[in-house]
Amino acid sequence: MRPARKDQAPTDSREADLPDAGHGEALFDGLLDYPLPQRSGVRDYVFHFVPADPPGYGSAARFFFHTFYPDHVAHDVGSLEGLIRVLHDDVTQNGVQQIREVAIVAHGSPIGLSIRLVDATDDEDLLALDPLKLSELQDRFQTGALPTFAAQRAVVLDHFSPDAFVTLRVCRFGQSDEGLYAVYSFFGGGVDVYAPLKYQFFGSVFMQPGARFRDRLAFHDHLVRQRYVPAGRHTPARATALVRAMEHEQSFSDPFDLASMSTGGGEPPEYGALMDALNAARLSPALRAPFQQHGFELSSEAKAYVDVRDAAWRVRDVITQDQEAFPVEYGIGEEVDLGQGQRKLVAQGTVVGDGAEVSLQVFLDDSENADLKGQIATLAYKLEGDPADAPNVERFEAVSALLAANGASGSTFTMGALDLREVIAGFGEEFAPADTATIVLARDIELPRSGLHLMTWLIGPTVAGPPLELQLNHPFTNQRVRAHTLVLARHFAVDAHGVSLDRAAWEAGVLATTGTNSDSPGVELAASLDRLGLDDLVDLITFLQGSYDPARVISLHHAHEALARKAAFRDWMAQRTPTDTSVPLPAADPLTELSLGQRDDLAERFYAFTFDDTWREVRESVTPRPHFQHDLFLEESLLDRFPNVLATWADIEPDDDDSPASSAKDARPPGQQRFSTTTIEKDTFAPPDVAVGCEEYRAAIRRIKELKDLPVDQLSAALAAEKTPGGKSYFDIAKDVADKYGTLQKLWALSELNDILKLPDIPSDRYEFGKFALKWGSRAVGWETGMAIAEVLEADTVVLIPLAMWMEVLDTQQEGVEKHEAVGRLTGVRTWLRELDDRAARTPHVLDTVTIDLTGYTDQQVLDAYVAELDDGQHTRFMLYIEDFHRGFTEGAQLMQERWPDLRRDAEEIVSRALQDANEDSCRTAVLVDEQVLDLDELRALVIRQIVGKLLGKLRRV
Repeated sequence: MRPARKDQAPTDSREADLPDAGHGEALFDGLLDYPLPQRSGVRDYVFHFVPADPPGYGSAARFFFHTFYPDHVAHDVGSLEGLIRVLHDDVTQNGVQQIREVAIVAHGSPIGLSIRLVDATDDEDLLALDPLKLSELQDRFQTGALPTFAAQRAVVLDHFSPDAFVTLRVCRFGQSDEGLYAVYSFFGGGVDVYAPLKYQFFGSVFMQPGARFRDRLAFHDHLVRQRYVPAGRHTPARATALVRAMEHEQSFSDPFDLASMSTGGGEPPEYGALMDALNAARLSPALRAPFQQHGFELSSEAKAYVDVRDAAWRVRDVITQDQEAFPVEYGIGEEVDLGQGQRKLVAQGTVVGDGAEVSLQVFLDDSENADLKGQIATLAYKLEGDPADAPNVERFEAVSALLAANGASGSTFTMGALDLREVIAGFGEEFAPADTATIVLARDIELPRSGLHLMTWLIGPTVAGPPLELQLNHPFTNQRVRAHTLVLARHFAVDAHGVSLDRAAWEAGVLATTGTNSDSPGVELAASLDRLGLDDLVDLITFLQGSYDPARVISLHHAHEALARKAAFRDWMAQRTPTDTSVPLPAADPLTELSLGQRDDLAERFYAFTFDDTWREVRESVTPRPHFQHDLFLEESLLDRFPNVLATWADIEPDDDDSPASSAKDARPPGQQRFSTTTIEKDTFAPPDVAVGCEEYRAAIRRIKELKDLPVDQLSAALAAEKTPGGKSYFDIAKDVADKYGTLQKLWALSELNDILKLPDIPSDRYEFGKFALKWGSRAVGWETGMAIAEVLEADTVVLIPLAMWMEVLDTQQEGVEKHEAVGRLTGVRTWLRELDDRAARTPHVLDTVTIDLTGYTDQQVLDAYVAELDDGQHTRFMLYIEDFHRGFTEGAQLMQERWPDLRRDAEEIVSRALQDANEDSCRTAVLVDEQVLDLDELRALVIRQIVGKLLGKLRRV
């Protein structure tokens, strides 16, 4: 175990040895973090494929990049060819030597991006960006049909810097393995490409009580948690001024220095004179001079105000520009720069006015996006190719027939066995249609390519008053199958200007709490780490663990994720992780996960954000690895990479649509946001799971086991061909089992189906099995057992204070019995826990009747246990009174035996909740246990070992 620093107790007990740090410190110093450091001749770009007008996703994205990435050169382009042409002109004519980040803002979904491939064309094969159309572009390049485009692209690829990366600021395109790989291929295969797995939300939001950010200081805290600014650096006045500079069309100056001084010497007279003038709210000539030097001459009407003496001040004035006068306010604060050894008085001017708005980026999952749009539920659906007698098709046709029976307007809510009032009321009593409700057709739009109709019916009034909408849409699934859906949604009326105050209020309320905040504005840190090799990442993690600093925990967290993204991670993990049950499982592996204390540090300082839950990366993570020499796009055919898959994009019809976005600027009245969502959305449809009965499920599991020895391609084909009576294939059931239980058991040959099933890159060995238990240990137990032990030992201050403090307290305690009993009691507890861990490691696991009786230990045995606690060489031995020590040892061991039923109960709860999380159907779990897919005894034993490991980490060694 790595020894603790003398001034700090270890945050957790560690069983895994760390390798030498090597050049980890140099790697850490070289990390590219936000904000991007500017280098001569190197340029970063953002390309906007969404227009700024009308306001919405395009305008909100521009506000975001203007705020957080002012050094990125922004271009509006209409095609991939246009993007390449801009880069080509810069590297050949405008002095750009290297290209670092290429950020692309566009509409997207898992089925493609709304980006033309070439400038001007009516060719259907080049109108949008998806893997099939990029494969068509490959053919055009190979046949010489686009010589200028191909030649310019080759020049651009040669100018990507070694740390270059491409960021797709689009919605959910990261869910498409083929699509993201195709973009990676287009950029040559030499740069990392990133795309979100969730909806990408850009917006401008007001700061006001009850909103996401109540005031400027709340938004400043948001910036700190995103690492945009360092914690503790800015005074309240300076923090407020910084936020004002980010407000939409509000600020008119960058921060500028009024005076500065060294922190190492005395205060210069001129610096003190300015401080005295500010504290006296007096605009002296010496104070007016620096304003004038920076181009902000104060008028005779200017007045000074003291907010905090010696810390924060304001100057109010009136500026006249273009024959228009408007009030301004200069916020002044003192800033300390420890790195430069300076104190500075910093000012910044801001236009005075109400309704200040700031740029917001969050990520929304499917349910959050649906909630933002006011969707309540999908009433019915059918997929192209579904059999006519499928239950979902029959329901869809029944609801459609009822709607058709009402014509343009009617009050028919019952037809045959369908009672639409009852169906709607099932989603909430407030939604139930009133007795006087009608069904009115409010919209009927024909889609030009397919001839399908988008329709909306208004159903109301409801018992709560406002009507509801029933929307007929025709989205594709992620598997490119056309769906037809009837979605129940809230109705938001609009005024004569097309503005809905109801929608504004609803969406503002949703966004006050909804969405995932990222821990940085972009992917810079991940991109920096993904460029490191696996061994380099191990060295970096070792350095960060060995010289642990809570302020660096964000880098450690991202390094763990970057390690897991490596294509070789699975093999590396298998080589270093033993699978023999006699080897104790670590409570946490410092090379792959944070300790409990480090997780607390992370939550305290940064947003709770997991990069791999939000972003998808292609280059380091891709398997199987592509083989090419210079240009992946020209050397590997996408059709060969994804045989029999790309054709499923052939019939996709891209619709005009918008991404979720907000524009506070368009609010009516001021103070309420209008969020830009459109009638036609680019959502894809995920059909709900087909209900599978218990015995049908059992039959499927048995058939899967029978076929398990087939080659992978034959196995997948056979499983896809067999279906339950409800229409769900055995292949889908196999995928469900592997997805939900893959970390619990090595599932026969299913692990060989990984590439087909798209399973996470997690080794299905006993170590991963234990890590799964660890995840639930922190949720389910709540450390009731640990706290019970702490209550007994607390009087001796053994558990709650670091070693150095504890030893000092022991030295001052009453001499005699108390000190030696305390040490003995702690030794007895730890010895009992180690014995439990040893028994849980043995097979068969007989844990229900465990009795660990240490009361018969001899004096020598308890002394041996004490020596075992000192074996790391980092703790101090002192003379023991053996009688008192032995008595304490016995008390500690008896305490643990008494607490054993509670500990076993907690383990059972973890197992139960973990299985419930994997599958809410207890019948399915029972089938998997009966069919020996899941081994509950082993799971229970490993959970107990994880609890033991955590408790040993909580209890200080003697």
